[in-house]
Amino acid sequence: MDEDRVLKWLFDVYGSIEEIESFLPETKRSVQLLEHNVMFKRALERNIEVIGEAINRVYVGHFFKIKTTIIAYKHVNTYA
Repeated sequence: MDEDRVLKWLFDVYGSIEEIESFLPETKRSVQLLEHNVMFKRALERNIEVIGEAINRVYVGHFFKIKTTIIAYKHVNTYA
C-alpha cells in the first residue's frame, strides 16, 4: 500500500476530528445539540462518514497486503 495514500487518509481522519471539535464550544458538548440543530447533525454525520471511510481504507489495504504476502509465501514454499 502506498504510504502517501495512508498518510492522506489519516490526515482526513485528523481533519474531521478537528472539524467536529470546532463545532462544539467546550461548555456545550452534549447530545442535546443533535436533537435541536439539523445542520450540526448533518455535519457531524458527514465527518463520521469520512473517518469511517478513511479508517476502512487503511485497514482493508493493510489486510490485503498481509493476505497477499501470505499467499505468495505459501506459493513459493510449495515449489521449494
